[in-house]
Amino acid sequence: MKRTGCTEPLKVTHGNRVVQHSFDVLDMSGDTQVCVGYDLFNKIGMYIGGMATSYYPPVIDTEESDDELPRADSSPVGTAVERARMMEVIAPLIQANQDVPKDSFCTMEESVIYLDTPPGQTAFRRQYPIPFALRPVVDQAIAEWIRNGTVKKATTVNMEWNSPLTLAPKKNPDGTIAKKRPCLDPRMINRLLPDDRFPLPLIDDIFSQLAGSSVFTTLDLKSAFHRFKIHEPHQDALLD
Repeated sequence: MKRTGCTEPLKVTHGNRVVQHSFDVLDMSGDTQVCVGYDLFNKIGMYIGGMATSYYPPVIDTEESDDELPRADSSPVGTAVERARMMEVIAPLIQANQDVPKDSFCTMEESVIYLDTPPGQTAFRRQYPIPFALRPVVDQAIAEWIRNGTVKKATTVNMEWNSPLTLAPKKNPDGTIAKKRPCLDPRMINRLLPDDRFPLPLIDDIFSQLAGSSVFTTLDLKSAFHRFKIHEPHQDALLD
């Protein structure tokens, strides 16, 4: 639409509000006489209601398929014989990794999580509402966590501690929402814990260390955070 000019301030009345406002003059086709912009809405008390701010279609399936795994860039290095030899060498390591029990934890001493909360203080947040269509997703995840030893059942229903679950959207490489993944919201208990100042490596520093390399690969760790063990006395304090 072509702008042909601007009007003098005109009186605009809506309900009990009266304001002076200038309008752009546009070359518009059809029977439209006036087009009100958002800048005028607040002045005259107008609003648009009932519009969705976000939409995530309900997804029930949470099983990971091969299609979700990272794909190589189809630029293999070396000859077919060299690649076969490399796979032969690392095959025992791959098998050893697959043989690690699902209910085991990281064996590094510094991987143990300590929940050093102040004496007499607790953190409880009521579980968020979960849509009926997505409750099977949560039930399936909890059943798997119990089966793999990731979580334990509390010994009482009168709990002073609770971190609610939330459903985080999981995106495809193209950015579209594919699934919902149950996640823990630990913000309440995090407020009681001392700051962890462990220095995480910066992406730029990692890229600098890769300078001069010619062969790259990727490693996908599934549910890696579940393999960090909580200090057992602190487990008992939360479960009782």
